[in-house]
Order: sequence, then C-alpha cells, then structure tokens
Amino acid sequence: MVEGVSGAASYGVANVRSDLATNNIRQANEQERQTAEELRETSQTREEERRESRKIPGLGNAVDITA
Repeated sequence: MVEGVSGAASYGVANVRSDLATNNIRQANEQERQTAEELRETSQTREEERRESRKIPGLGNAVDITA
C-alpha cells in the first residue's frame, strides 16, 4: 500500500510540475508579446515625431518626407 501512495504522490507531483512549467511558458510568451507591442508603439511614435511638421526658414511650416 505504501508503494501505491508513493506512486500517486509521484504522479501528482509530476502533474504540478507540468502545470507550473506550462504556466511559466505562457507568462514568458505574454511578456514577450507585451514587450514587442511596446517596442512597436515606441517605434511608431518616433517615426511620427520625425515626420511632424517643422519650421523651415523661408518656407514656414514644411513636412519632412525623407525616408
């Protein structure tokens, strides 16, 4: 009987480890998605700021369309 309890406990521990590993992977993937989204938003903001209109002597407001 002791072996049966030990086997059940081992099975339970294996399930818990598997669940923890799965949750850690999900959390890491979510963090990566959030970081990628933040980088994308930052990149867009910088691009928008670069392309904003600016004063050019003799032309007034002009738009920077350089690539």
